[in-house]
Amino acid sequence: MSKFSGFKLAIILTSFIAVFYLGLSGKFALLEFFELKTLEMRFKIRGEI
Repeated sequence: MSKFSGFKLAIILTSFIAVFYLGLSGKFALLEFFELKTLEMRFKIRGEI
């Protein structure tokens, strides 16, 4: 029984770490996406002017 609970705890810990890393990479990807969009908008505005 103790082995099973330890296994469960390990799974929970690994899933938390995976979610944490995915969240971090997702945040960076979103930042890059927004930077690209703002650059696009700037170029469009410059092109219109």
